[in-house]
Amino acid sequence: MKLPISGRCLCGAISYEISKQPKRTGFCYCRSCQIKSGSDHVAYLAVEIESINISGAIKWYQSIGDSGKTKQHGFCPECGSVLFGKPKLWPLIFVV
Repeated sequence: MKLPISGRCLCGAISYEISKQPKRTGFCYCRSCQIKSGSDHVAYLAVEIESINISGAIKWYQSIGDSGKTKQHGFCPECGSVLFGKPKLWPLIFVV
């Protein structure tokens, strides 16, 4: 992927820029990702926390993943766009 990778929420209150190649890309089919996406999956980029610069105030919601471990879902408190996931199982942030 061409760097930097950037994105934002629908209203623009939160933006991000990724400076290093993702450690992993893929699709998650866990139940909480199905619910938050309204689909059967979520596409994601898994990046090291220190390689992403986030601007704006993220609202975090904690749930229990299919692994039984906690994970956090980051979204924009203004427009509700779901942007990030932080599973306790891995030291990465997932951009969705």
